[in-house]
Amino acid sequence: MPGLSFRIILSLVIVAGLAAVTIARNEVWRSEMALWDDTVRKSPNKGRAHHNLGRIYDRKGYFDEAFAQYQAAVAADPTIARAHESLGISYVSRNQFALAQRELEAALRLDPHLVDARTFLQYIGGQENRAQ
Repeated sequence: MPGLSFRIILSLVIVAGLAAVTIARNEVWRSEMALWDDTVRKSPNKGRAHHNLGRIYDRKGYFDEAFAQYQAAVAADPTIARAHESLGISYVSRNQFALAQRELEAALRLDPHLVDARTFLQYIGGQENRAQ
């Protein structure tokens, strides 16, 4: 029965390997940030992944990191309205109103129903009126 021993050993090696892969993958799923960071590293040309990671950074207060992810999202896929909106809002927080306006208007061209984009465009208009 030497063949049976080989099959048992092979099965154990396969099960151990799959268990190790599962444990490693579970580490990626430990948090939303880890998941999207992993996704961005594995798919750097996916705009939605960059945008989702940027949103998480924003919620956690990592504003510079969020800004960089929004820029990457728009560069990777300029058709994501929410990425333009998020980038525009980031520009507003940096008092870069001309760049913010450009991004917010792009967001509204792609999706005219984005309330935050409209709200921040109105805010920018008010800021420009104060500067005059």
